[in-house]
Amino acid sequence: SILPNAVIVAGGAHASALPEETLKEIPELDFAVKGEGEITLLELVRALAGKGNIKDVAGIYYRENGRIISTPPRELIRDLDSLPFPAREKFPLDRYKTHPPYGLKNPYMHMITSRGCPYGCAYCSKSVFGRMLRMRSVSRVVDEIEELIKKYKVKEIKFYDDDFTLDMKRAEAICDEILKRKITIPWSCTTRVDLVTEPLLKKMKLAGCWLIAYGVESGCQDLIDLIGKNIKLEQVKKAFDWSRQTGIKTLAYFMVGLPGETGQSIEKTIEFSKKLNPDFVNWSLTTIFPATPLKEIVKERVKTKGRIVHYSSNSKDMYRLNWDQEPLFIYEENIPIPELKKYVTRAYIEFYLRPKYIFSQLLKIRSARELIYYFKAFLNMLKTFYGAKQIKSG
Repeated sequence: SILPNAVIVAGGAHASALPEETLKEIPELDFAVKGEGEITLLELVRALAGKGNIKDVAGIYYRENGRIISTPPRELIRDLDSLPFPAREKFPLDRYKTHPPYGLKNPYMHMITSRGCPYGCAYCSKSVFGRMLRMRSVSRVVDEIEELIKKYKVKEIKFYDDDFTLDMKRAEAICDEILKRKITIPWSCTTRVDLVTEPLLKKMKLAGCWLIAYGVESGCQDLIDLIGKNIKLEQVKKAFDWSRQTGIKTLAYFMVGLPGETGQSIEKTIEFSKKLNPDFVNWSLTTIFPATPLKEIVKERVKTKGRIVHYSSNSKDMYRLNWDQEPLFIYEENIPIPELKKYVTRAYIEFYLRPKYIFSQLLKIRSARELIYYFKAFLNMLKTFYGAKQIKSG
């Protein structure tokens, strides 16, 4: 309604997994892009400007005479170095802020050094883009870091790679290049517990890494095996111990409500999180995304046990969706959803309100800025405790 003549294009994981459904459910959309969008969107804009034919643009879905038309799939971009740096000046960067506990300073910016993940975690939606790993050159990565600092005055960087240390030698080379150019900026990343070593973590710390987010998911080995995470709890402990000894803060991701989850398994995971003792935790209800292996696991289990509960992520449309239309949903097997929500809140409270945890965090404060940081982090955690998302039965 604000820009009635604008062409609206949807992309990303959801549009790539369900392009036809996305167009059907959102009549305001003109196009859905399946897969990586840089080249597709450029060609689409040129076609709309009369410099080509829309039907020749690979990787798009659109409406024509009441039908949804698709073009041939777009190949993945193999040479990431061929892409220009994002034109970040086109955005109101002052509106993009990081917040404690997951960020230190503003202005901040995110960037990627690679695309693709060869692992088969059942819950992950990244597989809709394919698993082929492609990496930018070390020099190109550090060139962009320098641009962020010099051109945009960025004070913190978040690497959004699926697994920043997937190639550990390359991760070390990036750190070496940062040190060689005498770049000093704090940065964080996400990776797997089986893709770090103590020497690599030490190098990352020297190069400015202050936080690593690790996906742990559960404290029960059988549930970790069920979702194809392919890690062992002993590896989890080692990675967190090494990170702690190196001086890098840690964020642990956990989920509750996996197929087969019981009250006992959740209790075990909560206790494991406290023994693991990361600096920060993130708890969530297991959401089954379309086009993921976990969706297929649940489709089989729901024939004999459990049920599907629709999940709203601040979208009124989620209430209207049903199984055939592939919604985002939560699977309820042994524990009712309201109880799962209580477990999530309890997990946060038991972790963050431990006297031992509070005391250890207070001991780390070295300045007024850090005091403000931890105070804001505490307020944000309170919002997490009581800001539960709406859930509706299907």
